[in-house]
Amino acid sequence: MNDPYNPYIYSHPTPHGPAHAYGSNPYRPPAQHPPAVHPGNETSVLLDEPRAVRVRDAVGWITRGAESFSPQAGRWIGVLFIMFVVQLGMNLLPVLGGLASTLAPTFFLGGLMVGCQAIQTRQSLRYEHLYAGLEKHFVPLFWLGLIHMGWVVVMVFATAFAGLIVLFGGIGGVAMLMRALQEGAFSDIPPPTFHFDSIFIAAIVIGSITWIALVYVVEMTFALAPALVVLHDFAASDALKMSLRGGIKNFFPLCLFALMVVPLALLCAMPLFLGFLLLVPVLIGSTFAMYRDMFIADPSSPR
Repeated sequence: MNDPYNPYIYSHPTPHGPAHAYGSNPYRPPAQHPPAVHPGNETSVLLDEPRAVRVRDAVGWITRGAESFSPQAGRWIGVLFIMFVVQLGMNLLPVLGGLASTLAPTFFLGGLMVGCQAIQTRQSLRYEHLYAGLEKHFVPLFWLGLIHMGWVVVMVFATAFAGLIVLFGGIGGVAMLMRALQEGAFSDIPPPTFHFDSIFIAAIVIGSITWIALVYVVEMTFALAPALVVLHDFAASDALKMSLRGGIKNFFPLCLFALMVVPLALLCAMPLFLGFLLLVPVLIGSTFAMYRDMFIADPSSPR
């Protein structure tokens, strides 16, 4: 068939035989169809599997986040101020206000990933980017926020239970505590026991490090998932699975990133937390840089 508007199927008869699907030259190799790209996101071709980056690339995430912030610092600070006002207003609402303020950061992060994509393509960050995720991706972002809220509840209870086990000398001590509380026999509550032998201390240290690492990887999974939802139309479950694989593959770069962020956060907290007006936009830009390095097959992306 002839279609002058599609070079991949254009053909016409030749002296050598019937029409060829790749043009008049029978020796020319077939043209390759370009990979599908999300509309408006032409520079982002998604990988089938997350890429494992180098550990030292974590330093580049910070610098690229700063580069996305510095040219439009005033606009970023304005966006953060709007986020703060909206969060404050939600918290003042009875009943549903707390739920809305818990889910809102997921929507904000999804919208700001669109803003970072605009900066990547040399456009300007706009205030409308804050709610860009609401227009077409409300449902998956809502589920992401809800799943994250459930994960936080489980994490808090699990941490508290582990602390009780350490404080009361094992599962048996915790069971006695629960039974005493249920029966109202507060005099029967076992006293806290502290063991300082080397095996006990080693178990606490190893368990704490393992738990912190697990929590960190899962939190980074939730941080990367909104970009996959808003920029590539992922469902919430697919975005979580993809970002979790990326977090596991890049565990050590993420650890280095955390080690760099902690002192920066402490430094920003000193002048009445005003330094977070600078740090939070840098971290959002760094999250976008992680997304590109882990999931995007784009040789023009700065590495």
